[in-house]
Amino acid sequence: MKKLLLLMIVTSLLFPIFSQNEIYQRCATDEYMQYLIDQQPRLKSYLETMENTLNAYLQSKEPRSEETVIVIPVVVHVIWRTTGENISENMVRSQIRVLNEDFRKMAGTPGWNNNAVGADTRIEFRLAEVDPNGQPHTGINRVQTTRTSFHYINDNAYLKSLSYWPSDKYLNLWTCNLSNGILGYAQFPGGPAATDGVVILYSAFGYNSPANPYNLGRTTTHEIGHWINLRHTWGDGGCEVDDLIDDTPLCSQDYYSSYSSCFHPVQCSFTRQIENYMDYSDDGCMNIYTVGQRERMRAAMNVFRYNLLWSQKEKKYINIAGADFNYTDVFSVNYATVNFASLGTLDSLEVEVFPNQLPTTLPLGTKAVKRYFKFTGNGTGFNATVKLYYKDAEVIGFNNGDANLKVYRFNGTDWIYVGGTVNAAGNYVTITGVNEFGIFAFSDPGDDPIPVELRSFTFSVKENNVALTWITATETNNLGFEVERKFENPSDIFSKWETAGFVKSSSNSSETKVYGFSDNNLRPGSYSYRLKIIDLDGTASYSNTIFINITAPSVYFLEQNYPNPFNPSTKISYRIPIKGNVQLRIFDALGKEVALLLNEEQEPGEYSIMYSGENLTSGVYFYTLKSGSFLQTNKMLLMK
Repeated sequence: MKKLLLLMIVTSLLFPIFSQNEIYQRCATDEYMQYLIDQQPRLKSYLETMENTLNAYLQSKEPRSEETVIVIPVVVHVIWRTTGENISENMVRSQIRVLNEDFRKMAGTPGWNNNAVGADTRIEFRLAEVDPNGQPHTGINRVQTTRTSFHYINDNAYLKSLSYWPSDKYLNLWTCNLSNGILGYAQFPGGPAATDGVVILYSAFGYNSPANPYNLGRTTTHEIGHWINLRHTWGDGGCEVDDLIDDTPLCSQDYYSSYSSCFHPVQCSFTRQIENYMDYSDDGCMNIYTVGQRERMRAAMNVFRYNLLWSQKEKKYINIAGADFNYTDVFSVNYATVNFASLGTLDSLEVEVFPNQLPTTLPLGTKAVKRYFKFTGNGTGFNATVKLYYKDAEVIGFNNGDANLKVYRFNGTDWIYVGGTVNAAGNYVTITGVNEFGIFAFSDPGDDPIPVELRSFTFSVKENNVALTWITATETNNLGFEVERKFENPSDIFSKWETAGFVKSSSNSSETKVYGFSDNNLRPGSYSYRLKIIDLDGTASYSNTIFINITAPSVYFLEQNYPNPFNPSTKISYRIPIKGNVQLRIFDALGKEVALLLNEEQEPGEYSIMYSGENLTSGVYFYTLKSGSFLQTNKMLLMK
């Protein structure tokens, strides 16, 4: 029942509706998205354009690999104050299990249904195995806070600044104590990157959680549906409004079907599909995504969230029984396939794919495709043909594109040329006669070398200051390094790279050189840094990107000045957790104000200010910090 409507993500606000058992509001996504539109008027037209693009994709006749399983890497940020809010790892993993049962319509689980339009979306979720900088991780971040609760609008940016990973590489899930009885909310594709993801009430997260009747993990299933561009089944209106899905029956307004009966009312001349995950029924009544919803979600993943399709390491372990030759499709399309001509004594094989990164054994700065493959196994004497896949975007920096790509293998000591045949149309390189394990990577041996061999690019963070360090092994005709920074601004959907500074190089060197750059007084939030390595002829290449999170303080605090006693200057430092007017004043021992150091609005963060008492006499003085209802006074001693 797709109607011709103004294509917007949000058309109206909802009145809070509450369930029978607890004062819960099932979902605040529409109100949240309307808030974003009100704050950024151009977002409305941007979302309309995105909807047109999605429709064009859905209506295109181009073949698509609908059987390919989309695997979404997930990071769960547990924001907690009480022990109950600090949910266990088992509860987190139970939620991931529920998501996979629901999205894959797994037989023998609560996610199974025998509805004629019930669909296996072929979308799966896995906890991330590496963090944004490539280090091993559990996929669960825990952050302690002093906040008793979080409002879905007023505290949204602050909540997400406490712990955030790049949203083009991960699905960010936050659990916390949401205020106003809200179970969860999500951000549709197209909003600011720094706030992209899903927020769930901690007591409704996971299987058998406390928030009965919303205790089976379906709140997260529902909100992720929004995150992948699904609307509520009633289209957030009456019979005249639709959810843009053909096989979900037309219905009117939100409706709460109780698990005691899972009653299906007749609305708009149709029986309401109360078991749909995008309705407001109790968790026990839900068990279906439809074929139409599957198509819309998969389209959204390919059109809007395509970076996630290539973002994380994939791994598959295969036990090979007997003479099972011609074992194929170790990985789905766009990763790797292996065909065995003979097995020898091989009885197991593990293939790992590492996108968006170079092997650590390859010198950083080597001109290679940022993707590598690791083959390990048990046995010898095998012979295989291997196809290794890549993305067009990964070979843009090569002078010849992908025409001359060759494969190299690392044997534990050296990189060995393997060769291979490029299929540019299929985006893969085929290598035959593979009979050894190792790490495989792409490069073009005939391409121009980059002017710098970069050994490392690292960072350290102290309060709201970032120190970058990089080491070069060799430099040839190198003009210098432009340090580029991108701030994921929660108030702007169009974050861009900007130049933070320039560091002149040694131009030509065959010796190790160490460089550094400091970026100070940053406001809390998520930052990305990269080096633009500029050649003397004006050409440039880029280093790997590193990701840094500057966390906002959780409480107000005025530190003791340093040095103390002082003569005549001292540093006063303070922290503010909430944006607001900040005043910093100096008083003498009689309570007379002798200096107003600050009276302005400031973002959350950690700040320092130098104060000179050169015009004052020796003695005891007091300095006071005021912001909102917070007031703190400390004593300091001027000794001349």
